[in-house]
This record gives sequence, structure tokens and C-alpha cells, in this order.
Amino acid sequence: SCEFGPIDYEGKNCDTSRRCPSGWECSATAPGVTGACREKVEVTKGRLKNGTFESGKVGWVASNATLVALDGGGHNSNGALQWSPDGVGESVLSLDAPPVDSPESGWWCAQAWVKGSDGKRVDLALFDQATSLGDTAVNPNGGVWVKAVHSTLPVLAMTLSLKLVSPASAGPRQLLVDDVELWPSPGTQCVSPP
Repeated sequence: SCEFGPIDYEGKNCDTSRRCPSGWECSATAPGVTGACREKVEVTKGRLKNGTFESGKVGWVASNATLVALDGGGHNSNGALQWSPDGVGESVLSLDAPPVDSPESGWWCAQAWVKGSDGKRVDLALFDQATSLGDTAVNPNGGVWVKAVHSTLPVLAMTLSLKLVSPASAGPRQLLVDDVELWPSPGTQCVSPP
């Protein structure tokens, strides 16, 4: 018997007549448009699936950078993600699909732990589709984990997602990322995720 895995499905063409298998979704944005199969990234109790990178880099993409999943060296988990912006342009680390469709009304919080040694800025931003809902900047320095936290009140949002941004001005660098989370909050003060 044959067993199929991510290498058999990831990036394969899909549309309304060629569906992806269970646990996968098609990136096609409209009927008649061809997309690619990708593993579903879901929110469970407000937490992102694979926000601790225990499953490697599944569900995460970056522009102008390389990503390497690390087995060890995480903030509060075994896994971490090594994000290495190349300095050619702005580098954006994000989920390959918005994790929350039609978010419930009220405040939402996002957090990410970032480790670096250059003291240059990293932004944690929340988005509704392509519209920014604000961001928070941190300056990881000295090889110590720092926490970026941001809250927002999306009004009639279609989707909700988060991104980490390394500006082009930061140049080439190496960062570690771990414990990325997104959750509904009772107010503007982001207490620990549920």
C-alpha cells in the first residue's frame, strides 16, 4: 500500500473540479481560477496551528528571506523558526492563508517572540485581507527573546491574519521566531492566550 504525504500534495494544481485531499485547501480565489493545494492552518482555541513551529515551517512563508525549521532552541517549545531576511527588500513572514475567517467582533491580540542580536526593528502587524490594522515594533538585541504584542478592534473584518516584518533598512540578518499566537481578548490589554 502507498502512503501519501505533504510532498505528494503541496503545490499541486487545484480548482473546483480538482479538489485537494482532507486536511488541505485550494488557494484558488475564484471559480475557474487554478490554485495550489496547501496544508490548512487553523486556529484552535484562539491559537495558531504550528505557531510554535513543532511541525517545522508548515503553513508559513516569507518574502526576501530563507526559512529553516529548528529542532530545539525555541522560546517555550522545542521548535523555532530561523528567519533570515536577505536585506534586498522588506521581508514579510506570514501564514500562507488567513487563519481566521469572519472574526468575532471585539478585541483581538497577537503575539510573537523574536530573538536577534542586531537591535534592529521587527514589526508585528495585524491585517484584514490587505488592510493593516496596526502594528507594534520590537528591537531584538543581545540574543535574548523579546515579546511583541499587538491588539486591535477589527470592525466588520472579512479575515484576520498577522505578519512579522523586517524592514529593508535592517539589511541581511538572522532572527529566531517562536510562540506566535492570535486570540480574541476581553479588552485592549492582552493577557496570556487562552
